[in-house]
Amino acid sequence: MEAAASTPRPGLVMLTNNVVQSNTATSGAATGNGGGLYLSNITATLSSNVIATNTAGKGKEGCGGGVYAEGGILTVHDNTVEGNVASTADRGVGGGLRFGGVTYTRTLVTLTGNRIRSNIGSAAATNTAGFRSGAGGLELWLTSGTVNGNTITGNTGATAQAAYCGGVAIHTGSNAAVNFSGNTVAANVAGPDGSAGGGLCLNGATTASGNTIRANRATTTGAGRGGGVALGLGPQGTAVGGPVTLDGNTIQSNTAGATGDGRGGGVYISRQVAPPTASP
Repeated sequence: MEAAASTPRPGLVMLTNNVVQSNTATSGAATGNGGGLYLSNITATLSSNVIATNTAGKGKEGCGGGVYAEGGILTVHDNTVEGNVASTADRGVGGGLRFGGVTYTRTLVTLTGNRIRSNIGSAAATNTAGFRSGAGGLELWLTSGTVNGNTITGNTGATAQAAYCGGVAIHTGSNAAVNFSGNTVAANVAGPDGSAGGGLCLNGATTASGNTIRANRATTTGAGRGGGVALGLGPQGTAVGGPVTLDGNTIQSNTAGATGDGRGGGVYISRQVAPPTASP
C-alpha cells in the first residue's frame, strides 16, 4: 500500500560506495523508469556511488536512465553518474537522473558535488510518444531544492531526434523553487536539427548564480536555439511557475545553430522554448 501523496515514508535509506552498473528497468513494450535506481516517496541519501551504463527503457519510452526518484526528501552528493540512457527505443528524459513524477507531487532534493557526464536522454531513431526527448544529464520536474557544485559535462538530450535540453532541465511548476549555483555545465548537446537548450533549460521559479556554462551546443546539425541557456515555457508548451533569475554566471563559447537558423548562442529567452521546427 502506497503512502499518502507528498508524505515521505519514515526512516532513512543510505546508499554509499556502491557500483550500480549495466542494469535495465524494462526491455518490454512499457515505460521504464530508473534504469539503475528507482526511489519512491522516501527519505534517502545517495553518497559516493558509481551509477553507470544503465538504461530505463529498451522497448518504449524511459525516464531516469541512472536514477528516477519521485516524492520524498533526497540528498545526493559526490556520486559519479555516467553513460546512462533513459530510452533506446522511444522518447527519453533524464538520461542521468530524473527527480519528480506524477504519483507524488512534492520532491525535495539536494545535489552537491556530483559528476554527471556522458548520459543520453534518448538514443532512439524516432519518437512516437508525443513529447520531445531531452535532459541528457539531469531533469528536475515539479521539484524543489538545491543544485550546487556539480560538474555536468558531455551529456546529450537525444542523438537522432530534436530535443529540448542537453545538460540540465528544470521545470518547477507553480509550487516549487530551485537554487542552481556554482555548477559547471559544459560540452553538452541538446540534439540534432531543431533542438533547443544545449546546456541549461529553466522553466519556472529558479535562481541560477555563479555557474560556468561553457561550450554547449543546441544542435550539431541544422537549426537550434539557446546554445548555453534557454528560458521560457516547458517542453509540453504550458506555462510553469514563477520567475527565473540569472546572476553572476559565466556563459561562454556556446553555439545555437549549426548549418541552419541559430538564435541565442549564449541565452535564448522566449515564451516558448519547445524545440523549433527543423530546418528544410
